[in-house]
Amino acid sequence: MATTPSQVTSSRVPSTMILPEGLTADSINTIPVLCETLSRLQNFSPSNPSAASPPGATPSFNANSNGPLNIKDIYAATDGIKHKLQKARVSVKGMPDMHRTIEDQEEEIRECEEKIGQQKEVLNLLMKVGLNMKKEREVLEIKWKLERLDSQEKKERKKERKKERKKERNKHYFRNGEHTS
Repeated sequence: MATTPSQVTSSRVPSTMILPEGLTADSINTIPVLCETLSRLQNFSPSNPSAASPPGATPSFNANSNGPLNIKDIYAATDGIKHKLQKARVSVKGMPDMHRTIEDQEEEIRECEEKIGQQKEVLNLLMKVGLNMKKEREVLEIKWKLERLDSQEKKERKKERKKERKKERNKHYFRNGEHTS
């Protein structure tokens, strides 16, 4: 199925997309939070009486706590991350073109590469035309300079001939004694 450039551009989304509200790079960057949670989990020591809860007691978990984390509290500690990722997933699914398959995207890439190839051909052709025009201009400039030099040489020769004729007349004038009056 061949598409014209106007069909390709009209079916495409602009290259600069605005992210949905609430979706930012920071909102889905979970690595720092997970590292902190794992660090808190590793710092937990069952022999530490302040970190361990008494048997049968409900764990008192503070999500903003930076203290050691018991394995039983891991779900509560990571619940915020889970909700962030769920919101991000919904937001991403709502973005334009998310329904497109890899094949669709690969086809678009091929079309773009073909268009780039055509543009390169046009640029090369324009470069050749420009170089030819430059050569023609240089040739015309050289011809103009040669014509100018030729014109100057003709003027110089004409002056020389005038001088020679004047000398000849003067010689003739003085030889015949016409100079005395």
